[in-house]
Amino acid sequence: MKRPSKIPERVRVPARGARVGAAARSFPSAGVALAALLLVTAAATAEDPEIEVRKAVRPTPGNAILQTIPAEASARLLERGWVLIETPGSEDDHFEGLEALVIFERPPNETLRMLAQTGRQTEYRKDVHTIETIEFEENGSIDEHRMRIMFVRIAYRIDYDIDYEALRMTWRLDPRFENSLKHLEGYWELYELGGGRTLARFGTDVEVGPAIPPMLQDSVTRSKVPKSIDNTRKWVNSGGKFRP
Repeated sequence: MKRPSKIPERVRVPARGARVGAAARSFPSAGVALAALLLVTAAATAEDPEIEVRKAVRPTPGNAILQTIPAEASARLLERGWVLIETPGSEDDHFEGLEALVIFERPPNETLRMLAQTGRQTEYRKDVHTIETIEFEENGSIDEHRMRIMFVRIAYRIDYDIDYEALRMTWRLDPRFENSLKHLEGYWELYELGGGRTLARFGTDVEVGPAIPPMLQDSVTRSKVPKSIDNTRKWVNSGGKFRP
């Protein structure tokens, strides 16, 4: 699926993965720089009342990404918890779907453990009626999703791969199944933001199959993504208690 020429509220950020470190050095930001200033605390003790203890706010990978987006978009991200992004094309980044930045109010490891519970997506995604785990794998699972849009029944299987060390989760269609969708892939990449929070990069690319009439295509593609992102964020933040 090719990206449309214009998507409202989408901001540009560098490509994923290795560019995070470079971004921190190349894009200074007043807001993030302030967070990195040394906090000086005078600690008087009986032995030496003039001892000065200096504590630094450690820069984080999440802050490095925040430095790359305009202040207005950063403010919107902090206010509502997500914002659409655009990644410049490069030889090592061929993802062509919709992408976003999302803030979770939980640490990266805990956030990933929540997202890894893929069978619970029906709790916050109203578009999916049932999810059945077909196979459990060492670092993921294969889930069968079933949904109904008006008069059309849709079924497809997703192969999830979860890397807990890299804080990354990816998925794609299981080619062994007769999927109603022609193409599906996506990812979550999680970065420490500080303060027990996580900055996540999300991407999804969906291409419907011939079984789905053109008039219904938006119901399973881009028109539902922003709401799905927001519901996912609320569900993780609530520890799985949120219901739309």
